[in-house]
Amino acid sequence: MDKEWLERVLKRELRPIAAPDALWERIQNPQPRLRAGMSAARVVACAAFACGLVLAAWLYPPRKVNATPQVIGKTEKTTCSLCHVG
Repeated sequence: MDKEWLERVLKRELRPIAAPDALWERIQNPQPRLRAGMSAARVVACAAFACGLVLAAWLYPPRKVNATPQVIGKTEKTTCSLCHVG
């Protein structure tokens, strides 16, 4: 019984219908899509990213390595003081 009921509903709801004339007109004569360019959200995102890069470069400049020998007492220390402790 349930199977017959389901088949009747499917036949009624899934029957072929005619497509609207406007649909066939769009299929047969497609219009070129106009691209407006970059959206406002993309422009804002790019600007924020660029500002972040500039800010990061300004806040975190490269460290300068002190590679000049240091004189401790009367002996000359020949290692840099940044990476060699002692």
